[in-house]
Amino acid sequence: MKNSKKTILITLIPAALTLLFITQVLFPAIQNYNDLRNKFIETKNTYKETQIRVEQLQNNKKILTEIAELNNQVTDFDIQIPSEFEDEYFLVDLGKFSINTATKIIALDSKKEKPFEITNPNDDQNKTSQKTKHRRKKQEEQPVYPLTIYEKPFEIKTLGHYNKIINFVSCLENYQRKFIINGVSAEISKNDEANPNPKIELKIEGSTFKAVENLPEPEPEKTE
Repeated sequence: MKNSKKTILITLIPAALTLLFITQVLFPAIQNYNDLRNKFIETKNTYKETQIRVEQLQNNKKILTEIAELNNQVTDFDIQIPSEFEDEYFLVDLGKFSINTATKIIALDSKKEKPFEITNPNDDQNKTSQKTKHRRKKQEEQPVYPLTIYEKPFEIKTLGHYNKIINFVSCLENYQRKFIINGVSAEISKNDEANPNPKIELKIEGSTFKAVENLPEPEPEKTE
């Protein structure tokens, strides 16, 4: 009987030790593993959220930089392309350029204003007429833009020595208002052909511009 009890006791000891190991060591280890796993998942999600926020900040910084560059580009837009042509101011400035460069304006002519068409210089000029018509039709279907640019062509004839003429052209190129030179032609003045340093008659073809705001048409009133 005593031997049987000893045998049972000896058999129960490993089972008790195993149970003790499971309850005191294995279960806490599993719990710690689950806690670490949850913390790892949480940390991973936090990292992803942080990475997304960093990318958003970088994109926002890029957008802010682009906006700042755009603002710098259009800072003096109202001066370069005003809402009216104001030819009287342009004529006064031409007179100042002539005086400052010691040249003489001998003729000045302007043409009727017209809408300024902005085209992509990379467009293929050798497209068929059918594609051209299709492109024009597509352009006509485009929405109305906030601004319409108009140009007024000018033809300016000025007289002076070569270096003075160059200075006059430089004044036009650096004019605070937008003035695009479309073409120039020069010839020696007929009254100065015998002079070793003759004066030059320069014809300048160019345009000034204005920007007109396209106000939305008022909606018709509903009648009941």
